[in-house]
Amino acid sequence: MVITKIPPKREIIMNNLFMYKDINVFKKLNKGFKLLRRVICPTTIDKNIHMWHNIDGDRTLRLNYDMLDEKSIVLDIGGYKGDWASSIFSKYCCTIHVFEPVSYFAEFL
Repeated sequence: MVITKIPPKREIIMNNLFMYKDINVFKKLNKGFKLLRRVICPTTIDKNIHMWHNIDGDRTLRLNYDMLDEKSIVLDIGGYKGDWASSIFSKYCCTIHVFEPVSYFAEFL
């Protein structure tokens, strides 16, 4: 009769390269390599994200709509807490209908 000892799951996951306690170190190194890659050879997406943050896109581009005025009707599907709808209303004074299917978030509206 032959008995085979199965290694613990944590050793199988890391292919015996790292011990379980070193997984956090591995994750930190991996995160550092990703940041370094974004600096050395950024992708088009990385460049666009960087540009968005430089021009403060959340407060500027996200709310710029040339066709909106006070006669417009806007639908906010998945309104979450209504932040976007509130910002659009304060900028254009238009009619806004917010739909939020999750009842927990709908209570905030």
